[in-house]
Amino acid sequence: MMEHAEHSPAAIREKAAGAVNCQSVTLPSGLTVLCRTMPGYSSVHAMYATNFGSVVREFTLNGKRIQLPAGTAHFLEHKMFESEQGDAFDLYAKTGAAANAFTSYDRTCYIFTATGMTDENLDILLNMVGHPWFTKETIAKEQGIIGQEIKMYDDSPDWRLLTALFRCLYKSHPIRDDIAGTTQSIAELTPELLYACTDAFYRPGNMVLSVAGNITLDQAVEACRRNGVYDAVDPPQVETIFPQEADTVQHKETTFTMPVNKPCFALGYKEAAINRGDTRMEVIADLLPDLICGGLTNLYRKLYDESLVNPEFSGDYLSTEGACVIAFTGESETPREVAQMVRDEIARLRQNGVDPELFPFRTWARLQKELLYSSPELLTHGDAQGDLSLRQALAEYLEEYRGVRCGPHQLVVGAGLEYLLGLLAPLLPGPAAVENPGYPRARQVLENNGISCCCLPVDEDGLSIRALSESGAAVCYVTPSHQFPTGVTMPAGRRAELLHWAARRPGQRYIIEDDYDSEFRFDTRPLPSLQGMAGADGPVVYLSTCSRSLAPSIRIAYMVLPEQLLPAWHAKYALYSGTVSRFEQQTLARFITGGYFTRHLARERVAYKARRDALTKALREAFAPEELHLTGLHTGLHLLAELRDPPPDDALRAAAEAEGVRLSLLSDYDLTGGGAALGGTLVLGYGSLADESCASVGETLKRVCTAAWESSVRV
Repeated sequence: MMEHAEHSPAAIREKAAGAVNCQSVTLPSGLTVLCRTMPGYSSVHAMYATNFGSVVREFTLNGKRIQLPAGTAHFLEHKMFESEQGDAFDLYAKTGAAANAFTSYDRTCYIFTATGMTDENLDILLNMVGHPWFTKETIAKEQGIIGQEIKMYDDSPDWRLLTALFRCLYKSHPIRDDIAGTTQSIAELTPELLYACTDAFYRPGNMVLSVAGNITLDQAVEACRRNGVYDAVDPPQVETIFPQEADTVQHKETTFTMPVNKPCFALGYKEAAINRGDTRMEVIADLLPDLICGGLTNLYRKLYDESLVNPEFSGDYLSTEGACVIAFTGESETPREVAQMVRDEIARLRQNGVDPELFPFRTWARLQKELLYSSPELLTHGDAQGDLSLRQALAEYLEEYRGVRCGPHQLVVGAGLEYLLGLLAPLLPGPAAVENPGYPRARQVLENNGISCCCLPVDEDGLSIRALSESGAAVCYVTPSHQFPTGVTMPAGRRAELLHWAARRPGQRYIIEDDYDSEFRFDTRPLPSLQGMAGADGPVVYLSTCSRSLAPSIRIAYMVLPEQLLPAWHAKYALYSGTVSRFEQQTLARFITGGYFTRHLARERVAYKARRDALTKALREAFAPEELHLTGLHTGLHLLAELRDPPPDDALRAAAEAEGVRLSLLSDYDLTGGGAALGGTLVLGYGSLADESCASVGETLKRVCTAAWESSVRV
């Protein structure tokens, strides 16, 4: 089949290069050089990559057949830094550059970042890769070093899990083997084998030099000329060989044991290999995991909300020569249940297609694509507090919609509330008070970071101020907008009391305001935040997240620090690296400033209100008024259903399990371990509830409650 010129790989590369204002040239040697000159930047980033990874295990070089042991490409990556003149890392240290390298299944890349001596650093990079040096002695030394690295991989549950998955799926393909190989396989390496690899795959026509920053294309090309990779050369005849692989999987299942906090699992699908350059199939394979269980799907929300998986549960795909895998991995106490739910969702998608979600996929994807092509500098480390543009966008949004008074310098962006709370804890003065019933993770994070916690009761107006004053606490963690899990909204009077409690001891008392579910108030505008009432230098730390309003997988949370805590934060954390992808940060910034975020929230509120109404209607039809009392209806994504004359909670749990229903009870959130006083109240979340399922929820819960009543022994 003839390929249209505009769809050829070369045309696609040229178009992509043009989109990012990237210059490209192919030298007479066959080496491709990419350059993005970035005015105003002081640093230079360079990557020298070869199309040679761990799955290349057999090839011919000028007609000679060569077989490689597992781990060859990775071993070679290590050895390329060593020459007769010394270690390349030592040379980089003299120029002030930071250097690294990595090996994947299908490529090996060598990297440096520098703020000066660009020509010298390019010479180091091109010379070390272009002039390999191997001896039996140096190979033996490196075998010991990499052997230790392999042992480290063996201690990694995630890495062992992935390798085990590939060995289940494939019988012959080298993807079965660890990228680093084994201590036994790398012991087979010789100088002759390594030189054969460099001759075959470290030739200019099989490599790309990419540079960005304070550098020009002419400068990069001249470096190539100086280091002997400019002029035309006769390339060797190279053909890679891959074993024939059956369509069936090698094993349906395997298990192994090692010390972990929670069981890890992986579910994989062996797909037809994608031909190199088939962009359409690569995009489809990339989209499929997100369509099945991405953070924006009903399946993910159900799994996460019911605590069946950890937040890092995700799907991904891997495509390399001769192999393609779609895999779902995470932690779960019930991995078989999760795996079956994933299979069921795949079957549903095959039959019904993809459900439209509330989240604007197209807008988010378009913004990310624009950033990918226009801002490759986002691949670098960002500010420990988060990208300035996102902090600016958040500050403006919070002022307008939540009454928060702050500047961008007060905001800290991080990967989840728990992470930010862990950073905050060491900055706080002393013991903390938390709500009971309340959010167990907040208490755990605080205690894990050395802050003792006392659990204080919640009444119809929120946290008891009297109990707080008598507790001796110096810190108070509250969810005033929508108390979790009771759903109570703290009124203005109680908020003023709480602020007065903190103000009585300036600098010695702080309030942590978790603004949980503030965006989802259906009948009236939300009350102003505690932080807004206190002011920019008040005693309130404001916490919020995008996980509820966007998706659990978009792990972008943020906190607003009082001015008085900023010096302590900078002293302790200024050297930290950001924990959120800069691409995600910049996408969210554009999502907010472009007005998409507020429109998205408006659509969500309409949809969630309709879902709430359908759920409450179903409950009121299934239960008599004297049997069930509903509260927490005006805000948030859950409500409480209090049973009159309730059966014991244990009976409710048993009946729910028999019905195949996961039931959440208010007593589950009693942080004191009692829960008897909170019995008989159901916590019903509807954020991930399918609209078509609302009508049946009432009858299902009625059957559960009836069975619990009947099974209970009453005196």
